[in-house]
Amino acid sequence: MTHFLKSSLTATVSLGLIFVHSAISPALAQTVQDSFEPAFFAQYAPRNALDMIEQIPGFQLEGADDRRGLGQGGANVLVNGERLTGKTDVGSQLSRIVADNVVRIEIKDGAALDIPGLSGQVANIVTETTGQTGTWSWAPQFRERQKANWGHAHLTLSGETGNLTYSAEIRNEAQRNGDWGPETLTQTDGTVFEIRDEVGRYDFDGPGGTLDLNWKPKEDHVGNLNLEYNKQNSAQRVLSSRRALAERGQDLETVFTGGENEWNAKVGADYEIPMGPGKLKMIGYYRFE
Repeated sequence: MTHFLKSSLTATVSLGLIFVHSAISPALAQTVQDSFEPAFFAQYAPRNALDMIEQIPGFQLEGADDRRGLGQGGANVLVNGERLTGKTDVGSQLSRIVADNVVRIEIKDGAALDIPGLSGQVANIVTETTGQTGTWSWAPQFRERQKANWGHAHLTLSGETGNLTYSAEIRNEAQRNGDWGPETLTQTDGTVFEIRDEVGRYDFDGPGGTLDLNWKPKEDHVGNLNLEYNKQNSAQRVLSSRRALAERGQDLETVFTGGENEWNAKVGADYEIPMGPGKLKMIGYYRFE
């Protein structure tokens, strides 16, 4: 029997200063190439902005890892003419925007927006917050010879109070996978010398939560706080019953087990203020695994 356990520890802290010399709104008003109203998406019954983006013909969602820019500034998506904040996956952020809050989605030429790091097609999601809204999904799974998976679920909540806008998500990316069946081992001349009967189980639970806060205390002052916490617990077990057919062979039963248990957290914050001819944005980011 063999066992293995993997662990890792990383920590990152960063601080950045960015000067922005031009406003976004005028450019956005002049470069609209296409506009998709909620009626266009009705046939797809979308639950959130991500479901809607995925149905736009010819548009491909790209995250910061695929493009230039600082953090999520590289994503080819804007919300109300502004870049996404935080370091969470762009799809995760869009999934927290309830479809009922989307007024329209505009497809623009990124090069004409005068936003550093943007080029090609860019989607601007125009939203309007109307009180507190949310979505939920639960997807239990039942597979042959596997334990029932009851824990795969998502819950989102968003809204605003005064000059504070918020969105939150609680989730568990649970999976229960496996395989089974015979396996034969042969020599170079085609002679079978061993037969195995294997059963494998691979379990995963990934509970976590995110919270995004947007604060506008006064005109041209914008602050963002992004928090994320995740756990990843995986376990695998493969039972192999081996029956030898060759001479001097022996029957064996082998069990392979493994797993990984970890948690990680991200904290991001930024604050933007007017300064001189442009704006000053202060950014802080911390990640632990």
